Amino acid sequence: MIRFLLQKLTHKKWLVLSLLIGYILLVAIAASHPMYKNAAVDRMFSDDFADYLEKNNVHPAKILLQITRKGIEQQGKIDQIQEKINALPQRLQVPFEQVVCMRNQITTSLEPVNGRSDSLSSYSISITNINDFNNHIEIISGKKFQEEIVDNVIEAVVNESVLMKYDMLIGDEYRMPYIKNAKGKAMYLRVVGAFRNNAASDSYWIKDPNYYEENIFISQTAFDHIFLEWNANSVLQHKWYVMFDTAQIKPKVADAMIVQTKEALREFEELGVKTQEPIYQSILSDFKIKENKVTVTLMILQVPIMVLLCAFLFMISSQMLSIEQNEISMFKSRGASGFQIFSLYLMQSVFLTSIGAVIGLLLGRYMCQVLGSSNAFLEFVQRRPLSVSINKEVIYYTFFAMALAILMTTIPVISYSRVSIVNLKRKKARSEKKLWQKIGLDFIMLGVSLYGLYTFHIQKQDLVTKVLNGGSLDPMLYFSSSLFILGAGLVALRIQPLIVKLIFFIGKRFWKPQSYASFLQIIRTSTKQYFIMAFLILTVALGIFNATVARTILTNAENNTRYQIGADLILAQQWKSNEAMVKVFPETKLEYYEPNLALFDSLKNVSALARVRKNVATIKKEKKEIKTNVMSVNTKEFGQVCHMEQRLLPAHINQYLNVLASHQSAVLLSENFRTEYGYEIGDKIEMTNEEGFRFPCTIYGFFSYWPSYIPSTMVQQADGTRKEQQNYLAIANLNAINQAWELRPYELWFRLSGSSDEFYDFAKQNKMEFLKFVDMSEELRSIRQQTLFQGTNGILTMSFIVILILCGAGFLIYWIISIRSRELLFGVFRAMGMSQGSIIQMLFNEQLFSSLLSIGIGSVIGALASKWFVPLIQIAYAAENQVLPLQLITQNQDMIRLFASIGVVFIVCMIILTRIIFSMKIAHALKLGED
Repeated sequence: MIRFLLQKLTHKKWLVLSLLIGYILLVAIAASHPMYKNAAVDRMFSDDFADYLEKNNVHPAKILLQITRKGIEQQGKIDQIQEKINALPQRLQVPFEQVVCMRNQITTSLEPVNGRSDSLSSYSISITNINDFNNHIEIISGKKFQEEIVDNVIEAVVNESVLMKYDMLIGDEYRMPYIKNAKGKAMYLRVVGAFRNNAASDSYWIKDPNYYEENIFISQTAFDHIFLEWNANSVLQHKWYVMFDTAQIKPKVADAMIVQTKEALREFEELGVKTQEPIYQSILSDFKIKENKVTVTLMILQVPIMVLLCAFLFMISSQMLSIEQNEISMFKSRGASGFQIFSLYLMQSVFLTSIGAVIGLLLGRYMCQVLGSSNAFLEFVQRRPLSVSINKEVIYYTFFAMALAILMTTIPVISYSRVSIVNLKRKKARSEKKLWQKIGLDFIMLGVSLYGLYTFHIQKQDLVTKVLNGGSLDPMLYFSSSLFILGAGLVALRIQPLIVKLIFFIGKRFWKPQSYASFLQIIRTSTKQYFIMAFLILTVALGIFNATVARTILTNAENNTRYQIGADLILAQQWKSNEAMVKVFPETKLEYYEPNLALFDSLKNVSALARVRKNVATIKKEKKEIKTNVMSVNTKEFGQVCHMEQRLLPAHINQYLNVLASHQSAVLLSENFRTEYGYEIGDKIEMTNEEGFRFPCTIYGFFSYWPSYIPSTMVQQADGTRKEQQNYLAIANLNAINQAWELRPYELWFRLSGSSDEFYDFAKQNKMEFLKFVDMSEELRSIRQQTLFQGTNGILTMSFIVILILCGAGFLIYWIISIRSRELLFGVFRAMGMSQGSIIQMLFNEQLFSSLLSIGIGSVIGALASKWFVPLIQIAYAAENQVLPLQLITQNQDMIRLFASIGVVFIVCMIILTRIIFSMKIAHALKLGED
């Protein structure tokens, strides 16, 4: 049996190879889903924590606990708290990175012994102990404290900034009148050293050591003796900074971590501990929303290609069975049962599927790396590789794909194994319509898809609300688009023979023999061409659709980011002022000193620079006070630096800026002012800022969009739902605002003519520090690196490539079989005087009205599907802070890549077919005729 099976497979090696390719691709696509999903989600998870740490310089996986107690009688409660802290790693399934326990006496007073300075007498000083303190400091002057108390003197160290603040020297000694020893005598404290942190990135230091300007640090032994034995009634404050190892926090523990953290905090609060919600809780909650969206999106994007692969396997298997029908019928007539025939093909399918599974797993792993490097449709870049692993989930998906492949290739055997030789001859004598034509499957799919489109358009606002609340888009929307493409393609297959017949009828009298013969061949074999024509239509239509989806979601996200940032580079510097003097002498006028902007003139990449001041002001409307943001700009420069699409305003933004430049008291208001409060052009208003300064002005215009302006935001309510909140903005002239509200710090907006790398080097060389720094190029780069966009671009690209491979394989199979089966007919044509060139032309005509016509039909269907479905699908990718109206984006470069790829495959296939034709010995047909 096995020998017969191997001979059978070898005899039809090209069909078997195509079938094997289908098996490999099906397993690869199926296995790549869990591999890529897990790797991408893991990277997204770790990046969320890393990004928070980088942007905020705060450890994100931290719990802060605080309790103030009086007296030794509360020590039992402290021990309970410590036990619960020690149990946290097991409860949360994440190990500690650091547990920092800081204990300090609330206040004390120090009296200098040597009389050199009494500066400490007017300040509150905390005697502090932190666990494992000596291992995280570097002594820069003096020495570390010793553990024990010697001669009633406690050794202590201070931060280097304390020495300067209190005019303190190493070796200074202080009397602590309220701190007694065991005999009731006042104790002394000696400063023996000054320290700083031994590593800038040490997570042990929750706050910079310079923050501890009112703390003097002593040993744990000394602290226990003083406050737990001799001064047991002292009021002490305990703070625990419990930090977990972010590298060990994995997506699989996210749910448990969220639940257990809430439960643990509740238990701590019952013990009187003050808590606050850890940062990681919001990171984990946001991650769960993003994970759900990514998982669902990746799944529903891969389902259509899985369906097509199954269809391909079914068609190839049917093609093989059609060729082998004579053999099957012969077996049937000689007594072989249907089960025996089915078993033979089942064995064949299991054998090929097993080979395909091994290769498919390896290919799936490679495909994950390709997906991770996707930058846009059919565009790949070098990027940090994904950590891909093969786990149980991957194996399950692999077995599922194998079972599906076996099912698809053995189902047709059931019907073929029932046909005897007599039935076969009878079946060949009549031509029957395909099943999908009989039941009208094409019209059903087209109708369902159009109904889905209509329904989703009606529910569009509900879809937006659902996505903003963290939900993923309804999978039926994706399936509706696939059903439309497939249904429209099948309807086109019904129409194609009619088009060919019409053209044939119109030119019937004028066709040359080769054209006449080609038309007859197309008309007579139209049903046999459905297989390859359907794949050609789907390849082109899905290619255009996928390219449009990928480009639309990416470009809209990038445009939205450009708008919300407003300029290539935005920074805010720390201004010098007399604020410290104002605190001491309140009657002093607050003044800020403007930094030197000429410093930036040396930057070659800076093509324009604008000053942008932002304030919050109040506008009174009858008895109501309206809070509004105020943006003040120097008009000419702002028009040169800002990013603003022309379509967003009825007139160019420079016309708005010219109004502000011409009228110092002019102000522009956001459109929601007019909508909510009935303001009109020409109305006079007065804006009062936070310091009480007033600015009388006149409304000269309204705008719906302005660089960086977000008209409304979604605010989460107590019940978990989100509500839209209006944001108001007023635009004014910077010089007028500075005169009315006095000079205050402003932002600098830059337009760059090249890369922002030069600015980073410039800032580093000049040791510049910024309160705010936004680099648009980095923000745009981060969008392309987001898991959702990477996965979408990658899967859409891989889907197209897979379909292209299937189409190429199917194209070659059909035409090779077609040409081989007509070898005798070609010989007859040659004997009748038709040249070989005419035969080539005849085949070209067939390609024109089958392949090229299919490409044209696919282009139309792809364009329609993109126009109707992509705007709805884009909703799933819109950011929560999406401001700009969504656009349907199609770029020429995407279409060039798309049709170039199709063209290359088509040309390769034609070259192979041409070589087959020229290698055929058509003249042998004449000898067959003579015999």
